[in-house]
Amino acid sequence: MSFLKNKKMYFILSLLIIGTCLFAGYKVYKSKDAAETIAYKEETASKGDIKVEYTVDGTVELPFRYMDFESQGEIEEIFFKEGDTFKKGDAVAKQSDLDAKQTLEKAKLAYEKAKINHQDTIQKQQTTLDELETKRLNYLQQISSHKKTLFDLEGQIHKLESEIEIMELTPDEYAVVDIENSKKDLELLKLNLETARSTLKLTERELSLLKAEGDSAIALSNISIEEAKISYENAKAKLEQTNMYAREEGKILTITKDVGEAVAAISDGAGSTEKSFITYVAVNEPFVVTMAIPEFDLMSVKIGQKAEVVVEGLSEKALIGKVTKISDIPVIDNNQVVTYAATIELSEKPEGLKNGMNAVVSIISKEVSDVVTVPNDVVFFENGKQYVQVKDNEGNVQKVTIVTGFSDGTVAEVKEGLIGNERLVSKAQVSAK
Repeated sequence: MSFLKNKKMYFILSLLIIGTCLFAGYKVYKSKDAAETIAYKEETASKGDIKVEYTVDGTVELPFRYMDFESQGEIEEIFFKEGDTFKKGDAVAKQSDLDAKQTLEKAKLAYEKAKINHQDTIQKQQTTLDELETKRLNYLQQISSHKKTLFDLEGQIHKLESEIEIMELTPDEYAVVDIENSKKDLELLKLNLETARSTLKLTERELSLLKAEGDSAIALSNISIEEAKISYENAKAKLEQTNMYAREEGKILTITKDVGEAVAAISDGAGSTEKSFITYVAVNEPFVVTMAIPEFDLMSVKIGQKAEVVVEGLSEKALIGKVTKISDIPVIDNNQVVTYAATIELSEKPEGLKNGMNAVVSIISKEVSDVVTVPNDVVFFENGKQYVQVKDNEGNVQKVTIVTGFSDGTVAEVKEGLIGNERLVSKAQVSAK
């Protein structure tokens, strides 16, 4: 009985040993089969762009401008509505000012009257000039006569002085009375000479005044007309202040007042969307995106770098721009995080772009365009050279030498060896099935 039990146990033990060996052999076989199984990961050489970029959030900012009247008053007329576009110099709105209108009318009448008076003065002066010309000729004749008289007197004085000199040298030949009378005649001649000289000066002065008189009436008329013109221009300028003219081309966003409402004067450019009469976008100014660059990323951003901007809620297509400004002034928040404001200037102005929209900005530090690219993991090195494995249409794999260029860490540029669209494979060990 015990023998049968032992025999049965030996049989069971033998079965277990045989089963264990079979299982172990099967595992070794499957392991060997798996080790020899090779799967190929297939890729394609393609043409495209490679770029290294720094990504940061941004906010769209449109070039808002404001328009307000320069004086208080009541709105008389508004020539545009919200959404309209105006050009530089267009009258945008008009303010009512009765006093300015009356002042302008009075100044205009005074100016016209001054011009009429000026013409009358010129006509009258022509007649007066003819009379003055006659007087001038008479004075010239008098001056000529006075000059001749002076010449004659000077000759007589010279002759008489010579005669007196001879009389005094030979007193015995002349009576004392004759000598004294000659001296008296000489003094009289000298007196007449001085009188003639004075008369000549007086006549020349009268002639000068006569010439000035000929110009004074017209000069005074010119002054009067110039003063009237200045008053008219000032009145017109004051009335022009009641009109609001566009300084540049723009598109109206908001109008906060209606016709008949009173408006307060706000300094040009010092308004706000809430306070100003009109807020508009300057269409000739660039649209921008502002960003806050952390101090540890500041080296990744430089003025002039290309940027691609995707605006949330607008389109998935990236808008192109460039970095135009990086502030030197830090901004420190409550958590002591330091950032610097930077600005991207967009090269386009798409419809639907609104102030305050969120955007994702990719600042390109380096890029290559329209080049042959391959994934980095299909490139391998042998003996200092770069290779890829190219699979033909029959499934044959051939090792091809290539030269790579720029890489973003995932994809590499192929400068030599491939032309694009080649099928590439890379070996990859896989586990048993």
